Amino acid sequence: LATVESFGTPNDGTICPGATVQINATPTGTTAPTYVWNTGATATTSSISVSPATTTTYTVSVTDIGCQVTATQTITVVPFVPAPIAVAETSGTTNNDGTICTGASATLTASGGVAYLWSNNATTASTSVSTAGTYTVIVTNANGCTGTATTTITTLALPNVTITGTTTACVGASITLTANGANTYVWGTGATTASITLAMPGAPSVITVTGTNTTTGCSATANQGLTPLLLPVINNATVVQPTTCASANGSITLDVFAAPPVTYNWTTNGGSGLVQGNQNQSNLTVGT
Repeated sequence: LATVESFGTPNDGTICPGATVQINATPTGTTAPTYVWNTGATATTSSISVSPATTTTYTVSVTDIGCQVTATQTITVVPFVPAPIAVAETSGTTNNDGTICTGASATLTASGGVAYLWSNNATTASTSVSTAGTYTVIVTNANGCTGTATTTITTLALPNVTITGTTTACVGASITLTANGANTYVWGTGATTASITLAMPGAPSVITVTGTNTTTGCSATANQGLTPLLLPVINNATVVQPTTCASANGSITLDVFAAPPVTYNWTTNGGSGLVQGNQNQSNLTVGT
């Protein structure tokens, strides 16, 4: 008997699961032989096509002019089971367990083949993924047999980190900021407490904190702008003295640099005529 198949070494009777092989009976010196196969094929069928799931032996009895001969052919089925997919990632609490934080990625690697086709259409042995789901690879080995391997990637939500507190204050004023939404924190200042106190900087700036959920190992960063209010500056004060000790015709005129709104709080020792809230004063008597 002769076999016809193209897997691995052609026509050697070894096939992959699900493949089809043709078995040919080729008697010599016969005139009108009949065939009886153990598959049930009979009469003039000199060839059969089979797709055994496991290794199987096939037998044919050939009869011609009263003589009979029997031949056998074993078809060997070689299962191909690819190695498990290797997962490489450093996200979450445990490396390489297939559970990653949102936004992170994992590298999936198949082995044992000469060709690969992933469910994300990658055709290399390794592929990088960042989305939760089940990933499958079809691996083709050197014999042309294919096998499938599967792994699952799970994603974890990031903590919702926010910053609360005073974000607008005078330059140099003490402000307190508090991080929320995680278990541990690292501020851009290096502090590792949930709340920090600092002096309002002299220019607009942004402060950053990274919070980590210690249960999942996932981290997120929050940014908060700080708006300093400039201190008012009295550039010059022009003072006109009353003409006499009893006169009420003195005045004070201020040249002020300040961002509105501006309020003025005047006090006097012995004088009179002040109008509270006014930038400039007139009708003043002698006093301090």
